[in-house]
Amino acid sequence: LALFCVVLGLFIWLRFFEKSFHASADTHLLQIDPSKVTDIVITDGNNSFSFKQQENGWNVSTTPPDHADDEQVTRLLMLASTLKPFDLLHFKELKNNRSLSELGLQNPRRSITFHQEGVPDQIIYFGNEAVGEKSIFAKVNNKRSVVIVPSALSDQAFRPHDDFRDHLLTTLQLNQLRTIQLHQELGNLSLVFADDHWRMEQPTES
Repeated sequence: LALFCVVLGLFIWLRFFEKSFHASADTHLLQIDPSKVTDIVITDGNNSFSFKQQENGWNVSTTPPDHADDEQVTRLLMLASTLKPFDLLHFKELKNNRSLSELGLQNPRRSITFHQEGVPDQIIYFGNEAVGEKSIFAKVNNKRSVVIVPSALSDQAFRPHDDFRDHLLTTLQLNQLRTIQLHQELGNLSLVFADDHWRMEQPTES
């Protein structure tokens, strides 16, 4: 009878708990649709900055606000939306608060918040580096479980503000230009694009 109970208990564990573990470890950690995200907040200790979606792309909350490098923000969203855990530690495996402290997740200093239309904010907290190449401990929202995830997302997010600035002086694109005017003391120069070529209107037409 005792042996039967042990076998039955092992079967239940393998059937339900292990199945649940593998299902969790094989799914995307964050439910993010990059096209619907409107705000991203990155917190690193006492420092925090954000990205806000605008009609002409993303702005970064520097002083004053500046246009962000859209490719950098797009990469951040891609990494977040495709993030899958390497491993999952159930809360029962974390014996006490000291365990969370050792993982850097008792009072995590680094986090990324994603605001998406129509759904609650999603927050991922990052702790210490995990054993293994380019991996880190993390938690999502208020879930009690801890996951080990690739460090690519944290590497992309926790960088100086200037790395996210669009260092071009304007957002102009060549295929959108129709008029160029140059103002100087000697007179004005005006160029107009029409019929697939540029022509001068001032000081003389050509």
